[in-house]
Amino acid sequence: MKKIIILLAFIIYANIVFSQSSWNWNLVREGVTCWRMVSTPSSDYAFYITSIYGNGERNNGLNYTALSIPEFVESWCFENSTTGYAYHGDGGTTYAWSYFKKTTDGGNSWLNISGPMSHRLYYTYQFAKINSSYYLVGQNPAYLNFRGFTKSNDLINWYGDTLLGGDITGIAGGTDGIYVSSWYPDSTRLMFQPFNEVNWQKIISLPANPPHRPYQNVVSSLMPNGKRIVFMAYGNTLVRYTEGSSAILVTNFEKRIGLIKIKDYKIVYFTSSDSSASVFQTKDSGDTWSQITTFNNLCVDFSVINNGLLLAIGSSVFSTNVYYGEETLTPINQSENTTNSFVLKQNYPNPFNPVTKISYTLPKNSMVMIKVYDISGKHISTLVNQKEPAGAHEVTFNGSKLSSGIYFYRLTTENFTETKKMTLIK
Repeated sequence: MKKIIILLAFIIYANIVFSQSSWNWNLVREGVTCWRMVSTPSSDYAFYITSIYGNGERNNGLNYTALSIPEFVESWCFENSTTGYAYHGDGGTTYAWSYFKKTTDGGNSWLNISGPMSHRLYYTYQFAKINSSYYLVGQNPAYLNFRGFTKSNDLINWYGDTLLGGDITGIAGGTDGIYVSSWYPDSTRLMFQPFNEVNWQKIISLPANPPHRPYQNVVSSLMPNGKRIVFMAYGNTLVRYTEGSSAILVTNFEKRIGLIKIKDYKIVYFTSSDSSASVFQTKDSGDTWSQITTFNNLCVDFSVINNGLLLAIGSSVFSTNVYYGEETLTPINQSENTTNSFVLKQNYPNPFNPVTKISYTLPKNSMVMIKVYDISGKHISTLVNQKEPAGAHEVTFNGSKLSSGIYFYRLTTENFTETKKMTLIK
């Protein structure tokens, strides 16, 4: 049996080195609350739930596609942009039954894998695939204060409700095992279990201050040397542990950490949990941090995607384009929609002063909305908000009361959306 050795660790408390930066954010979606936002491993798409009654969306940071998903999805994960798995209950008051479903077409349709079955976890908040096994982290219906995880190799047979004397609140993969955060009334601990073994090893224990349970608060990424770097967030504290190292970096922030996501071993993001969510980034594995921006609303969830970051802020979804931490231009004239029936044309003239025309084509009678936003995502004007017949249409936009700059216009119908950029020069 392969032995896993964790060196006796010493803790380094970091002095925070902050820098301020301001990124441009694009409004991708509005009027909808999103949660359970997950990215594909290649980070080309993010998937999220918009309603417990079978509504979700796929988003590439530029445009979204509406999806019909299983009702009462509690958690899900995706192996790639087409294949994913969903765990959902029956919607009853007791959540007595559960199902596992699979999609092979990017979430457009779902097939039943197993269920209905009496399930062990009636409320789950993380679904992860690690080393060919599947893990569900959640709460046991028989013991309402039980929070652990259960494991399966085939999504049919589940076993091993695991509790370490405290509530397991997050899970991430390691090179030779799994890492979990375990919450206790007096502490939160980062724990490690080698694959195919039952014993656990404690990496670090933090005092329980403030005494609250975090969720999905452990992330990891593979480093060039084949080892894993692991981050655990708890309260206003962030722990960094590197496999094969005896040093553990502990960083304390002024704001409490809400959500944490990782792009690679260097790039990590987290949001604050207050009502005016701030977004923070490191490009050097946590040695220094930058505060990217602050929103005037709560961050419900967010994902790292290849085009950058996708954030659910209040009832809106925003994106920004970054590549390894450097902001790039946003190719917002691209559309995820594969149909050629709906067409949104580039405004003409462009640049313009102060009047321009926006043309679009509808393949069928549709409820149409066209809105204009400034570069910060602020809504400027609604040009169209009505049902229109199929065919070619044109609307005029007058920017005489606006200052020079870049603006965005968005066409939205029932199942189609596209955004383009226009430039006002006075």
